[in-house]
Amino acid sequence: MKFRGAITKEEYIRLEMGFYYSKPGSIITPLVIFTCFSVALYYFRNDAIFNQILLLMVMSGFMSFLFIPATVYAKANRVWKNNRMFHETLDYEVGPEGFYVEGLSFSSTFTFDKFLRLVESKHFFLFYSDKFRVILLPKGGLGADELTQLRDIFRKVSVIKTKKLFQ
Repeated sequence: MKFRGAITKEEYIRLEMGFYYSKPGSIITPLVIFTCFSVALYYFRNDAIFNQILLLMVMSGFMSFLFIPATVYAKANRVWKNNRMFHETLDYEVGPEGFYVEGLSFSSTFTFDKFLRLVESKHFFLFYSDKFRVILLPKGGLGADELTQLRDIFRKVSVIKTKKLFQ
């Protein structure tokens, strides 16, 4: 099956944010810090200590809910700008053994036995070759029939564990 696809900047940044917030620790840690400071604030009701703890609460809230997402956004934006592959429209050819990707500046062949798992997100198929390396296949320009055809091909590959992400 052949198709063309491109990864938009918004989709990539949304994917990076989803990776960060899919980890339970990234959501639980700020809440625990905020709760600890709230309990400390209630326990120490002295005005001098109250002002210091209030400042710490505001700083931890800023770090947890504003600074961290801004950092993830800036990193994703920097990766987007520096990677030429994101700026090309790529041609994909998917078969039962693997898939072939061709752009203006490169071409690559991937076999399914090299991947540990396949994850389907709202906008992509993500092929993990290890814990940190991901190959993205965009679903943007595909119709319902083509998506069903791709899912059938991926289900027949016994090497890959499949699951849904961010649905």
